[in-house]
Amino acid sequence: MIAMMITPTIILLIMGVVFGFGIGIADKFLKVEEDSRLETLISLLPGFNCGACGNPGCAGHAATILAGTGKIRGCKPMKDTHEKNIREFLANAPDPEGNLLDLSKL
Repeated sequence: MIAMMITPTIILLIMGVVFGFGIGIADKFLKVEEDSRLETLISLLPGFNCGACGNPGCAGHAATILAGTGKIRGCKPMKDTHEKNIREFLANAPDPEGNLLDLSKL
């Protein structure tokens, strides 16, 4: 009777350990690298998530700015201080390859 309960418990424990290690290894090899500037840029935007820029919220607008396809002033509720802070940040923050954005296009 006890053997009937211990055997499945041990099997599930072994399976959990094996799958846990598998997920840990997959995390190392399947990691998607994000631009480290994205979070900072999102925090510099007004944060209304209104979509007036044509993107799905501030995170989408920040991603288009970093990709070079969006305009900083595309954000309708943005104040001049926000734009100034964003331009200062982007002027001093290179991408992972070490390239700076051409601010004249933004």
